Amino acid sequence: ASSNKMIRQIALMMSLLFSIVRIFFLVYKYQLHPHHVGDSNYLGDSPLTAISADTILQHTKALLQIGNEQASYEDSRSDARLYIRNHLISSGIPQDQIKWHHFQWQEQQIDSKNKELHDITWNGVNILVWLNSSYIPHQPVRILGAHYDTFLWGANRTAGAGNNLAGASLLMEAALQLYHTHQRFINEDPLFQELPYLIIFFDHAEAGALGSKAFVNHLREHQLIEEIGYYINIDSIGHNNKQMIIQTFPYEKDKQR
Repeated sequence: ASSNKMIRQIALMMSLLFSIVRIFFLVYKYQLHPHHVGDSNYLGDSPLTAISADTILQHTKALLQIGNEQASYEDSRSDARLYIRNHLISSGIPQDQIKWHHFQWQEQQIDSKNKELHDITWNGVNILVWLNSSYIPHQPVRILGAHYDTFLWGANRTAGAGNNLAGASLLMEAALQLYHTHQRFINEDPLFQELPYLIIFFDHAEAGALGSKAFVNHLREHQLIEEIGYYINIDSIGHNNKQMIIQTFPYEKDKQR
């Protein structure tokens, strides 16, 4: 019963995500060819709806098993990274378009017992997946992201499924479908090569969104991206909630759904 509830939640999130991304593809195609806007075949048959919620559930179970079988949190995250990368490569995304973003994050934390400050260093790896070969200058980058770590890995534990292994699983399949859609559009019109999409699987989110912070700092330091068109974050899907929560940024309480 719990699996069926998760599948329904995932299906709802998939529908929303693909509707949003489909609109952005449509807008960009209109910008290239405004005279085709009335064409009923304008966007063509989209493979974005080809994702099965059962496939997402299979990935979620695999990531749970991977994490639960390891003795350390580091090993769990390492094996999860390999699972994600290998699946993307075996399903068609070129290996050189999948990058490891290694980072080190240092913080000071207060010991709860003796109230002393201690330096803590976190080493992590974000997974960056470009739908085209790399960043294209002067083009706003569209980013989809999810974190692939969970503190809830452990022997025979399933609590990490909702936060956020199901979200990472959905992003895996979304990346594949968007990549193949992007390639089809490029074949139809080379100008679509100028539509940069970046998929990010963040590490160490549970420790305080450290992977996200490190990535932002990396962009600022190296000035890698001039403009971000939008960012869609996928998190905590598959919970037994009665409704989906959509939060926008900047946060405006009366506009949240």
